Amino acid sequence: MPLDLDQRRFVSLGFKLFGDDWHGKFARMIDLSRPYVSMIAKGDRPVTDAVKAAVIKGLHAELRALRARGMAVSRFLLEYENS
Repeated sequence: MPLDLDQRRFVSLGFKLFGDDWHGKFARMIDLSRPYVSMIAKGDRPVTDAVKAAVIKGLHAELRALRARGMAVSRFLLEYENS
C-alpha cells in the first residue's frame, strides 16, 4: 500500500532525525509506541491530528534539549580554550 503525503512526511522526518534505526527513537521522542509508529510507516495507520500534535510537541522538546546541550558545549569550549 503506497503511503499518503502525511505518512511519507512522517517517515522522512523520523529517518532524517535518527537514521536507519529511526522507529524506536522517533517513537520515544513523540511519546507513541514503536509498533504504532511502524504501522504508520507501513501505511497501516493514518497520521491523525493527535499524531501531528505529538510530533510537534516532541520536536519542540527535542529543540529545547539540543539548545541546552549546545549551550553546555559552548561553555565547555570556552573554559577549555581559556585554560
